[in-house]
Amino acid sequence: MAITRRTMLGQSGLFALSLAAVPARAAVEKCDVVVIGAGLAGLNAATILTDLGAKVMVLEAQDKPGGRLHTLRTADGYFDCGATTIGPEYGRVRGLAERFGVALVPPHRRGGMAWAINGASGAGGDWAQSPANRTVGDERAIAIAQLEVAMINRFGKLPAPDAWRDPAYARWDIPLDRFYRECGLSEEAIRLIGITSNCETLETTSALFQMKELQSIASWGKQGGGQKNSVYEAGTGDFHYIAGGSDTLPEAVAQGLGAPVRCGVPVTAIDMTGTGCEVTCADGSRIACAYVVSAVPLTALSRIAISPHPTGLRAESIDDALYMGTSHFFFAVTAPYWERDGLEPGLITDGAIERVFANKGESGAVEWLDVWINGAGTLPFDALSPDKAAELAMAELVRVRPAMAGAIRPLGQHSWRRNPFVGGNKHIFRPGQVSRFGAAIAEPWHRLHFAGEHTRDVEPGMDAAAATGERAALEVAERLGKA
Repeated sequence: MAITRRTMLGQSGLFALSLAAVPARAAVEKCDVVVIGAGLAGLNAATILTDLGAKVMVLEAQDKPGGRLHTLRTADGYFDCGATTIGPEYGRVRGLAERFGVALVPPHRRGGMAWAINGASGAGGDWAQSPANRTVGDERAIAIAQLEVAMINRFGKLPAPDAWRDPAYARWDIPLDRFYRECGLSEEAIRLIGITSNCETLETTSALFQMKELQSIASWGKQGGGQKNSVYEAGTGDFHYIAGGSDTLPEAVAQGLGAPVRCGVPVTAIDMTGTGCEVTCADGSRIACAYVVSAVPLTALSRIAISPHPTGLRAESIDDALYMGTSHFFFAVTAPYWERDGLEPGLITDGAIERVFANKGESGAVEWLDVWINGAGTLPFDALSPDKAAELAMAELVRVRPAMAGAIRPLGQHSWRRNPFVGGNKHIFRPGQVSRFGAAIAEPWHRLHFAGEHTRDVEPGMDAAAATGERAALEVAERLGKA
């Protein structure tokens, strides 16, 4: 089924709509369920509901399906900017790939990681004994990238993936940096954890939330590069990427769904004051339905006029939502710079660029770099124009590692914070929020049901998104009498 592509937003983030083209009062279309958001959560919800006999319509604000399965495509190839790895136990994602004819391939391998910390640099194996390593005691023997999972595993590992809901662990619903201090970590270890932690800042992240996240990947085992993903017990099985880029999967699901998927159609209002729902879009179109599934980030949901307006914990979960910024800068490798300085091709640094992943091609040679910046570290780059941000990333690479001069070439970039329909790459629970509404965040509001990674429970990664879509679909199906 063809996907309608309409005008995307401009640099200002305002909807680029011609008022003359918007009908004053468009005819109302009808269906059983409107799904807002064509990421994995929304598409899986729509797939299940359609299979159960419901008439479904999917509305997507961006110009193509995918959500945070986004692939940057250039003349030099494609580069995934969001979720990439499909774990061995990702049954929902693997099932969608098989059903809609999307091939899975082994993940590419990465070169080792050198370091540039406290004004010095060295090989990964030299870190433990280096004077630049200012951590204390047995912290010194732990690789920088493994510090967080090692310390969570030592001081705050949950006994089971679903234990985050147990009030007995509410004592850990405190700022992540405070948790580490109470556990006796050195200030230097806490600072280095801030480089690799998947959060906005340690101060604004719940330690209990981070424990939940790390527990959810306990069964991942090793990454495609043959390195353990964490110090949790290693799982078994194969890991895969989506052939042709991560966004190939949502595109295929949208094409084969059998239900309309309309892209470039931001939703502006959801009216539930009558006997059903009416959804209004920025292009003037209106859809009457029995139920709505919101599978968009809370940042996007906050800009939709909802009637009745959410109150209490539901309102708080929307109004005070925090999303982690993530920026990627991609570079082609034109010369083996690691032969110049004798270090591994990858890099972790306490400078502006944070982490540099050196990715190998089919030949086994390092072909391209992914500069990966998380959280508040993206702010200096996002304050610049995309061109100036890329220039800054290049300058920082060469400053920290002079051997890269003349050996790399920019390929492209992507900032999740710049996307006004997302505002970040991942939802983060602030300190105290897990206890207040961690479990309630997925509960329906009148005829509005919720899916998306912010409602995830114990599943990791892409399968978490698909699982939330499944849960919301079954909730709605039961109310429709189609379960």
